Amino acid sequence: MAGNMRIGYVAARREQVGNAVAAVQSHAVAARRPVLLPTDVASRLVRHLRDSEYLLSVLRAQDEAEAARITAELGQFAPTVAVGLLGRRIADYGGGIVARAGRLWGKVDRLAHEIGQQAEAPSLLQDAAGRWYDGVGRLTEAMTELEELKALEGWSGEAAERYGLTSAVQRAATQELSGVTTAVGDSLEETALLNSALQDAAADVLGDLRLELKAIKRRIQATPERVRLQRAYPRTTAAVEALRQALPALRSVREGRPVEGRLDDLCQGVESTKVAPAVLSLGSWPSGPDKAGVEPRDPNEVGRGRQPARNG
Repeated sequence: MAGNMRIGYVAARREQVGNAVAAVQSHAVAARRPVLLPTDVASRLVRHLRDSEYLLSVLRAQDEAEAARITAELGQFAPTVAVGLLGRRIADYGGGIVARAGRLWGKVDRLAHEIGQQAEAPSLLQDAAGRWYDGVGRLTEAMTELEELKALEGWSGEAAERYGLTSAVQRAATQELSGVTTAVGDSLEETALLNSALQDAAADVLGDLRLELKAIKRRIQATPERVRLQRAYPRTTAAVEALRQALPALRSVREGRPVEGRLDDLCQGVESTKVAPAVLSLGSWPSGPDKAGVEPRDPNEVGRGRQPARNG
């Protein structure tokens, strides 16, 4: 009996946690790469952030060097006063573009660090889930003991019958409590996976930003100089647009939008679990035979996507 219950618990856990894994995997499949462990995801986020900051500084330095070279070359052919005025205009324009890029990068950096601060959360949540799953094993042992004690040898009569009914109620209540305990573990584990998915999504945004900054460097460097020099600070100008596009995506991650639907399902499952038991009542524990004959339910609704009937 206990072995069958344990098999059922393992199967249920796989089904429920599998939904959360699928949410993370669907994101990874879309990105055409495998699911990463939480520590790998956090490392990737930090690496892309660091690389993007470095590339932005390279683009800025190249623009500044090019502007200085243009001003110096013009000085060989134009009056000093005119060159000085042009140089100041270029410097003022470039300074404004660099400042704008700096402000946008500051916002990207802050958002990335806010998201990155949760890097340890998945591991902590998974550890907590493990402790709740350990409790399921202890409850399974308790149900086995209650099954063995439902009838005492040599005891008969009305009191013995009442004891047997009460023992059955206790076993049913313990069985439902096992389902609730599993639900808590599943909800913690699924929350950890959804948190990892958000970290992964943020790393993707920064990875795309990094690739775009590298592309800007190559693209402008390959542009003929007579075309490139028609606009001052072309690399930093293009980087400003790349940063502007990255910001809404990072804000979306910080607000949890990529997993919003799955998180709603999780919350609904937790709320459903509260009202699903047939023997247990929220905030109390049965102490007599009143619910003898009531079939216990599996109250774990986390990840199942359905609403159970409420207790009548």
